[in-house]
Amino acid sequence: MLDDLTSDSSTPQARSDLVVRDIDGGVVAWSPDAPEPVVLQPLAATMLQLLDGEVSSAELVADLADVLDVDDDVARNVLRHELGRLDGAGLLTTSPRSGSGGTEVFPAPPNP
Repeated sequence: MLDDLTSDSSTPQARSDLVVRDIDGGVVAWSPDAPEPVVLQPLAATMLQLLDGEVSSAELVADLADVLDVDDDVARNVLRHELGRLDGAGLLTTSPRSGSGGTEVFPAPPNP
């Protein structure tokens, strides 16, 4: 599945039901269908915002190469690594469903 995500024509997409919170300068993301929340490194948090299902992996590789000032092969490896982490955490539409969903990790505050 990961090779599909990093092929030039693929358009990785974050799940629409994600909950993302900034906590103490870090970013925590969670999908109600994932087993647990995940703390994202800054690069992964930024990438997650770009994964709208329209930006291709080729475009992401080009952007990473430019921002990180590395060649395309290094950028593709970075993309593969970060997409693997996001996919493994259940944050992408391609992520396997855990079947444990429905529990709110970040419930809304009480409404009096």
